[in-house]
Formats: sequence, structure tokens, C-alpha cells
Amino acid sequence: MQVGLDDLRMQDVAELAEVTPQLLAYHFPNRAALIVAALNYAADRAPSVNLLHRGGFDRAIDTLRAALLAEFDEASSVRNLNLVWNEAAALPDAGEDLHRALARVTSDWDDRVTVGVLQCIAEESIRADLNPRDIAAALTSAVEGLSQSWLAGVIDAGEARESLAQLLDLYRA
Repeated sequence: MQVGLDDLRMQDVAELAEVTPQLLAYHFPNRAALIVAALNYAADRAPSVNLLHRGGFDRAIDTLRAALLAEFDEASSVRNLNLVWNEAAALPDAGEDLHRALARVTSDWDDRVTVGVLQCIAEESIRADLNPRDIAAALTSAVEGLSQSWLAGVIDAGEARESLAQLLDLYRA
């Protein structure tokens, strides 16, 4: 059984997880709480967030580039994280809890990318005359938009990575 978040039913999740509906309801009192938990799970495991945190490259610009481009990895785990994020953001009747969760995880992501941008500015690989927060917002918004096109099959992962790399190059010092 594979359905989108819009068609998600607690009973179906309980069956898939092989738990009783009561146990599922104990941990997630309603559908919205389950979706918020799924969004938090996806946000905590996003490749860009984890690569930015770990680093691993000699230069900040290489870390930032690799972190953002990793969002378009063909691994099913990465694709599934993107699906959760995009579907949660597109739910027509999301409710206040999900809207707050989306705002929080997006703000956290923007903050982490802003730190990466500031590190790039410090090493003089990104232009210092630009606002780091604006650059981060543009980059994360581009990832979201490209992700939607990638998931819809409009572009492939390579095209998404190339478009994002070209955007990042516009900010180079």
C-alpha cells in the first residue's frame, strides 16, 4: 500500500506498521500529529542538513555545494524524504499544527544554509556584498522547486543538480 499524505488513513498506517490502531493513536493522537512526525523525521534526515553539519571538505563552498546537491540523490531514501516534505507542504487542509511545523523546519533549514553561506563569505568564495539570509532562502527555495519537478518526472536528478549548481555559481566571489 503506497498512498500520498492526502489519502493517509491511521488504520492503514497501523496495519502497515503491524501495530494496533490503539498503539498508533497512543503515539500519534491524530492524522495531523502523524504527518508532523513524518515531516520532522524527513527534516532531521535531509542530506543537506546533515552534510552541512558534518562538513568533510576543505572549503566551505564545497561543503555547501555537496550538501545542497545531495538533495537530488537517486537513492530511494533521499527520494522518500523529498516526497514527505513536498507532500506535507502541498496538503490542502494541512491545519495549524502542520503549518507551524513546516514553518519551523523551513526556518531551521534556512538557518543552517545561512551558516554555510556565512562560512563561504568568510573564506571569500561567496560575494560579501550580498545578504547571506537572502542567498540561503533563494537556495533552499530553489531546492524545493527543483525537487517538485524532479519528483514529478519533469526533470531528472542530474538536471536538478546542474540547475542548482548554476544558481550557486551566481553568488560566487
